[in-house]
Amino acid sequence: MRLLFRYLLTDLLRVIGLTAGVLVTVIAFGATIKPLASDALLDAWQTAKYLLLAIVPMLQFALPFAAGFGSTLCLNRLTADNEVQAMAATGQSYARILKPVLALGLALTLLMIALTQWVIPQFWSLIMQTASVDITKLFQASIARGEPFELPGGDLQIYADDIIVKQLPEGEGGPHTRMVLLQVAAAELDDQRRITTDVTASQAVVDIYRRGGRTYLKLVMSDTVAFDSANGRLVHFEEWRPPRAFVLPSAFRDYPKAMTRGQLLELRRNPDDFAQVIEAKDALIVSIRHSEARKFIDDSLATAGRVEAKSATLVATGSGAPVPKSYVINANRRREGRLIVAGDRPIEVVQFEGDTPALRFEAERAELIQSSLNDRGLPTFDLIVANYLVTDLRGGQSSNRREQLTIPALTIVGLPEDTYDQSTSSQIINRAMSLPRSDQQDKTTKIEEKISKVQDEIDDLQREITSRLMGRYALCMTAMLLLMLGSVLSMWLRGSLPLTVYLWAFLPSILDLILISAGEQLMRDGRALGLPVLWSGNVIMLVAIIVVYLKLARN
Repeated sequence: MRLLFRYLLTDLLRVIGLTAGVLVTVIAFGATIKPLASDALLDAWQTAKYLLLAIVPMLQFALPFAAGFGSTLCLNRLTADNEVQAMAATGQSYARILKPVLALGLALTLLMIALTQWVIPQFWSLIMQTASVDITKLFQASIARGEPFELPGGDLQIYADDIIVKQLPEGEGGPHTRMVLLQVAAAELDDQRRITTDVTASQAVVDIYRRGGRTYLKLVMSDTVAFDSANGRLVHFEEWRPPRAFVLPSAFRDYPKAMTRGQLLELRRNPDDFAQVIEAKDALIVSIRHSEARKFIDDSLATAGRVEAKSATLVATGSGAPVPKSYVINANRRREGRLIVAGDRPIEVVQFEGDTPALRFEAERAELIQSSLNDRGLPTFDLIVANYLVTDLRGGQSSNRREQLTIPALTIVGLPEDTYDQSTSSQIINRAMSLPRSDQQDKTTKIEEKISKVQDEIDDLQREITSRLMGRYALCMTAMLLLMLGSVLSMWLRGSLPLTVYLWAFLPSILDLILISAGEQLMRDGRALGLPVLWSGNVIMLVAIIVVYLKLARN
């Protein structure tokens, strides 16, 4: 039997190796077509590297089919040459004849587990790095085609007429690359892909930062006109920026497909390092900070009848050294952003340059609208004054009446700094839940909605990890099952052609792969049937093997 085992295994390994080599090359070449047809902009060397790297991940599909094809050819030939009958006539049972096939199937299963759980994910990571290009190339390609570029997260699209790329020296906390966009239009989208804010600008700056292995994008647009669909009005800003930075997905951290088993289990324990969770968590932090800032403003107006705010803009003075601008806003309360003064008096805003009062605004209507967070994590507000009388306090007290002015990105003086840098998702959610119920349900901050978003992203990630692990194990079993199914079918259907026998083994294996994919998707969607569906294909193949073997053993 030792001689028989060596003979069978040698023949099986030879055919399986040749078949796997052909299949994996063809499948890898087919996988290379996708990046070539997309916006990946691969050059000749990157294409060749992509093809070579894709060979290893394609083994998870090529090995099972090569094993089935090899066992079908080998056992069909042994059966057609009456070698199986000769072995049976000497008293060897079918179970004993199939022992080397089963041993090879177990070895293939262990090899598949090592490949799918540890080796292949690392190659997927290398493939993604090869296929991904610098974000500036993607911007440039979109502008060249006259198409808008969609930033990661899918909630902001940018169109520009031209782009200027500047490589900056890597300083302390500074950007790595700066893109200057000319004649820009940007649109913020909601979850239903509807435009919520439409902004046009003569120029925009996109800074690219690299921190802790991640890439972040920060956008600033100057001299902008924005249309807010919530209130149906046009607003002019000297400067407009989204409320948060955009996180580019990382091949190492944000694609479960490119993570080993150990990395997936670590991510399950620490979901805060996942890009989608980071995006949702940052959006919730922005809302919390603005809610706390609004309460601080309301308390200041109620107790002192005024609130102070600082601008990041510096102005030159006669002494030569630039000084910051600040504002003292006199009002009694605020309702839905609008400032209110007791009696029929105008709202007074005094602009200071350093410690010197420079301008006084007396407005019929004024609003303090939340904007974004600054670099220190403090919320900023845009001050809008309308139908106002402006008086120059530095000279002859001259006055002019104007229609509307927007003073952007003001930070409130006295507001405590809290950047939440070290806070986990659960800590941030608990902080949000501790806010008054009215703040959680506020339509401006949408805190309740953003709490649900963070929780949903974490739940989605946990389901994704479970489905990915289970899918890999189910795929590993396919190799052994297809090897055994091809063997018993070849012995049972001994008068049939090898390709006919392989077809009967091939159809259940295709169904198995479809059910594994469907089961993974159902598990990601949180369906209870996901796990049974995922393993049902393997069960079908196992039942087929048992049924065919029992029929074979009776004869």
